[in-house]
Amino acid sequence: MIFAVLNAVGVSPQALLTGAGFASITIGLVVSTFVGGILAGALVFATHKLRVGDSVVVNNVPSTVLELTALVTRIRTDTGIMTIPNSAISSGAIVITKLQKY
Repeated sequence: MIFAVLNAVGVSPQALLTGAGFASITIGLVVSTFVGGILAGALVFATHKLRVGDSVVVNNVPSTVLELTALVTRIRTDTGIMTIPNSAISSGAIVITKLQKY
């Protein structure tokens, strides 16, 4: 019924279905990237147990944790502030080692 009405108005069902297919693929990619980032953040929170103010070593660079969010971790190094995606930390591309205070 809907396709008949759209056809009467001049909209072809093929164009409508093609547009809906492209929209579905685009929305699916955006949502999967966002959800993947949040899951990576949860994994970083669970495994690294970092807190704001912790002294860490990021790929052999001494740093201090400034901010932890679901998507990124921000650290301060001697040269400035770095924003690291949690997906890079959880995949092992960036290694963060927490320094213990004695």
